[in-house]
Amino acid sequence: MASTDLSTPWEMLPDEMVLTILDLLAPRDVQALSKINSRTQNLCVPALFRTVSLPTLPALSAFIYAVPTSRRHLIRELDICTKPTADYDSDQNVYEDELAMTDGTSENKDKSSVTKTIIELLTTTPALEKLGLSVAGALEYSIIPVLESLARVKYFDLRNYAREEVTPLSERLAVRLAFCFPSLSSLSLTRIARSAIHAPELHGIYPYVPIVHGDATVPPAPYPICDMLRLPALLRIKTLRKLRIRDTHLGDPLWDDAAWEVGMSDASTIAPLEVLDLGACALESPAFNERCTMRILSNVRSTITSFAVSGGMATGIPSSDVLQVNPLSAVVVPTLRTAGTHLATTARPTNRPSLPLLKTLHLTPLLSPSALAPTLAQPQFALSPVHTLACTFHPDDAADGCAALAEFLDVNRTPRSSSTTADHNKCAEQMRGGAHTYTHSHFSALRTIRVAIASEEKPISPSPRLSARAAARLRAEREAQRVAAVRLRALCKELGLEASIAVAGCDEFEQEVRAVQDKQCGERRVVFAEPVSMETGGCVRDAGSTSTSGRFSGQRSRAKTT
Repeated sequence: MASTDLSTPWEMLPDEMVLTILDLLAPRDVQALSKINSRTQNLCVPALFRTVSLPTLPALSAFIYAVPTSRRHLIRELDICTKPTADYDSDQNVYEDELAMTDGTSENKDKSSVTKTIIELLTTTPALEKLGLSVAGALEYSIIPVLESLARVKYFDLRNYAREEVTPLSERLAVRLAFCFPSLSSLSLTRIARSAIHAPELHGIYPYVPIVHGDATVPPAPYPICDMLRLPALLRIKTLRKLRIRDTHLGDPLWDDAAWEVGMSDASTIAPLEVLDLGACALESPAFNERCTMRILSNVRSTITSFAVSGGMATGIPSSDVLQVNPLSAVVVPTLRTAGTHLATTARPTNRPSLPLLKTLHLTPLLSPSALAPTLAQPQFALSPVHTLACTFHPDDAADGCAALAEFLDVNRTPRSSSTTADHNKCAEQMRGGAHTYTHSHFSALRTIRVAIASEEKPISPSPRLSARAAARLRAEREAQRVAAVRLRALCKELGLEASIAVAGCDEFEQEVRAVQDKQCGERRVVFAEPVSMETGGCVRDAGSTSTSGRFSGQRSRAKTT
């Protein structure tokens, strides 16, 4: 009987099924699939223009020139960078930047032309939902009405790729642009400069934090809650759920009192943030950055579910219930132990966690391995219901970071009582699925550990003379990373934690271990000389025998080991 071919040609698939397939493909695969025929190309057009990334200013101009307006209406996600070239580095172009700083006419001319080019594209993208702008300093205020017309934008990312000393991006303009979107739920700001209007104390004072002058003409927002265009006003955006601020000075005193506007004393006026990611100012001390982070976190702690730590922390949240404690009602709660220290105690009013909804704690590469244990030992993190601890290390700190995390988990796990009988331990392990559990009162809800290594933007290419030495050093670093990652994964398995460790060589090492174990098991297999009729568990057994390899009777003389 001839076999029936149930396959359907691609040309016969309905449009709905093709569109469903396209939604599951990567942009590069969609681009390759669009070259099959004209019908597929027409169906791929919405997917091809759904996400557009323009890395340079020439690419932006070429896109506007080549792509018709009808195609721009299909854009949902747009990322624009106005760098002159893709490999442009502001830190390596100090002379050109200083020359532009002295020539204000050319700077204003460039700002005007860049703003007009961006406006020309944004006026033809009414369906935009995600917008990213990477610019050198400020833009002209004529872009504000254009952004206000993009009512569907929910994700906004504003970055300043230039040096703040030369072309700063004012906080007043950044806040004003953020208030342009009525449905904004995610906001990311990078390298935003403080305004001289709101930070006169920074002018001419060490460490000489760059500030912006002449930004008093920024148009005010139509919302009455944003009469003062400064960074704390971002907490007045009711729809905001995710806030990320990096490489920005966060020393505004109004962060201490989030309800600083007249008539806004109710705590419900604060944006119900769920994800908070705060960086640090490189010119300020770690202690200063820590205080800034903690006072911002104290305003939104009741709604935060995910928090990213970018600097070491040695103090708790500076809230009133911690700083003003009644000695009669306070209870003593032990804090987590760190390597090389004794168990300390801290007076707290209750055992209630400071961040009651915190589920994910992320440690960024900006956190040094030496500060990992003291940061995790803070009560605002240790007493919160964190179930996922995600750590991203710099390649140079990966080995030390994995070792520090493993040491922290090992030091703070609950010691088991020696009086417990073996039968009780066996029964308890069977009830837990055969794995030890992480039963410490701190991080009691911890279930998952995730470790990743941040990718280097510009990998170093060693010269031929130093290539052998550099290769040897790289092999030694990777071996140290692998050893630390394997130890961390083994400890997580012992504690009953799910571990996802993206370190080179860790998975390969475990595969080698399993291969060796399988080989050793195979060498001890028992193969019967008589014909067999049943195979179980990789070991060959006789049909009439109930014995397994290593434990059998009645046929020992007829068995041989392979």
